[in-house]
Amino acid sequence: MVLSACGTCEESVASRQKAVACKRCMVWFHATCAGMKDANMKALQFDLLVFLCRRCLNRSIEEWRNEDNDKETKSMQQQSTQTENPKKEAEVQTEKNEDQQEVVEFGRVENRPRKRMMFKKAPVHIIGDSMVRKTPDFLRREVECTNMGGAKIQDVKKKVLEEVKEMEERSLLVIQGGGNNLEATGAEETVKEVVEAVRAAENKKMSVAVVRVLWRPREGALYEKTRRETNQMLCKEFLKLKMEWLAEKKGNVSFLDFDGILDQDRLFSRDGVHLNQDGNQKMGRRLAEWMRARQVCCVETA
Repeated sequence: MVLSACGTCEESVASRQKAVACKRCMVWFHATCAGMKDANMKALQFDLLVFLCRRCLNRSIEEWRNEDNDKETKSMQQQSTQTENPKKEAEVQTEKNEDQQEVVEFGRVENRPRKRMMFKKAPVHIIGDSMVRKTPDFLRREVECTNMGGAKIQDVKKKVLEEVKEMEERSLLVIQGGGNNLEATGAEETVKEVVEAVRAAENKKMSVAVVRVLWRPREGALYEKTRRETNQMLCKEFLKLKMEWLAEKKGNVSFLDFDGILDQDRLFSRDGVHLNQDGNQKMGRRLAEWMRARQVCCVETA
């Protein structure tokens, strides 16, 4: 199945070829044309790297240069303002309160007690439809899994909104995107529901991963078209959301792509919808790798 034309060689990019999409313009490239090695491809899958094509990268560098120039100009303006009033820099800064008066000398560093830190494993929650029903035993021992057979994306979102309230801060949450009514709901409505579910965790500094809508051997061309549109829209939304959360320290967002490992009929059961034992093992290992990259967190103690 053809994804699109390669942005470098302009030849077709098939779904079973090693390829990567630019996170900004969403143009696909063969891994060899993009100069991506296997180690880098694996890091992309685990959301440890972000791929930008040369055109978007040059545009980003130009934007960063402009931003640096603006900062340098502001810094020079501040320095010129300070040199005009040298006496103000040398003065002792005094803050007065109702109960006490504290004097802070210029250039003096106040001694503060060191904060003690510790590391712990964050709890993991998986919420989805029947695609996560047969989570492998090695994964089930470490996570709390909620699966709802035949659930629509609206049902998944409702369950996420209910359970997030009880989850600890810095937990890990995996949401199965798509649901069982993708064609009827449509790409835009599905994206809206998934984004609302993810935003329910934005004030708890959680790491949230959304599984892309999976390919199904049984489904026809309409499902595949809707699935790809949905995944492209979700990818754009989560890239913006990821940047927002990281900047404001609200947490982290990942978008897990299983197309590269669940692209064969033999990994699905006879109904052409659900994964068989081999398929569940592959999906479980992929989720476990994401968990290991995110699960250990540093917490502050007294």
